[in-house]
Amino acid sequence: MEEQMRITYLDNSGFAVEMKKSLLLFDYYNHYADGGREGFSGGVAEEAAFRKAERVYIFVSHRHYDHFNRIIFNFAQWNPDTAYILDAGIFRVPAGLNAHRLIKGEVFDDGYLRVRAHPSTDIGVSFQIETEGKTLFHAGDLNCWHWAGDVPAEEEAGYRVLFAKALAAIQPYMRRPDVVFFPVDARLKGPYDDGALEFIEAFRPWLFIPMHFQQNFAAAEKFAAKAADGQKIWVPARRGDSLSLEE
Repeated sequence: MEEQMRITYLDNSGFAVEMKKSLLLFDYYNHYADGGREGFSGGVAEEAAFRKAERVYIFVSHRHYDHFNRIIFNFAQWNPDTAYILDAGIFRVPAGLNAHRLIKGEVFDDGYLRVRAHPSTDIGVSFQIETEGKTLFHAGDLNCWHWAGDVPAEEEAGYRVLFAKALAAIQPYMRRPDVVFFPVDARLKGPYDDGALEFIEAFRPWLFIPMHFQQNFAAAEKFAAKAADGQKIWVPARRGDSLSLEE
């Protein structure tokens, strides 16, 4: 069997996705290697992987500190075919870079990779990516941020409606994505995984990967056990953990 994709968890909502020809980097922010390991295995950018790829695409869903580090603008020196796909709220992008700032509803398409910016329920956007015969979805901070128990019931209900509207806006454009990266954040009291479960129900992805779990790997594992029921889920064990997908 041939490896089609290797996914490495970097930190929080950050992932590296190595495909047969391209490298995708999502919401990179922590540039300090973990556990004495180097490169992707240490949860940080790996120069050799950038140089090896025919094309590199670097995504930033929004400007929150745990999704964005300006160090990414240095990575283009490792590969001249690097494109930046950024939320429109990312400012002061260095001149000379192949950078594209999107608002929800906008599309980037270079003939090799197609991206549609979808809504978020926080600032920024979520991304639907189609390339090399695969569809990936990175949620950014799209989630059902209901804050049950922390806000009045009316406010919680409003957050749930907002999330439902976001899913409805995405559905006409996406059916059964291959890989989904989506928040499972235990800071939400009680049903912290409501958003993830609703997303799975709506889109039935082939592979679901929880993120944004604030180093609470146990909460991500608990969600996976609950959601299983035929749904393929990968929970990284640590920064630098990777999953190989073969065909």
